[in-house]
Amino acid sequence: VHGGDGASAAGAASDAAAAAASAEAAKAAADLEDARQALVAAESRAERLKTVFRQKITEFREAACSLSGYRIDMVDRRYTLRPLYAAAKEDILLFQAADDGSL
Repeated sequence: VHGGDGASAAGAASDAAAAAASAEAAKAAADLEDARQALVAAESRAERLKTVFRQKITEFREAACSLSGYRIDMVDRRYTLRPLYAAAKEDILLFQAADDGSL
């Protein structure tokens, strides 16, 4: 009779351990899903910001061009100003930024 009670207690402990492991796995799966959703939301925010920045940069460049009469291009710390109404296409102003940021 005592042998049956020991086996029953061991089975109950085993069931409890399995239930705890199952609960841990479910929590880990829920945490993983939360992390995935947070990543998707962060990526979506980043894309929206990129789109807004692109639009604002274009808007700024167009305003600078309209106000100054020069189209301004920047590549690797080199600023090229191209006049809208130049006599020749090669008529440009070129500025190179120094290491300290000055032009």
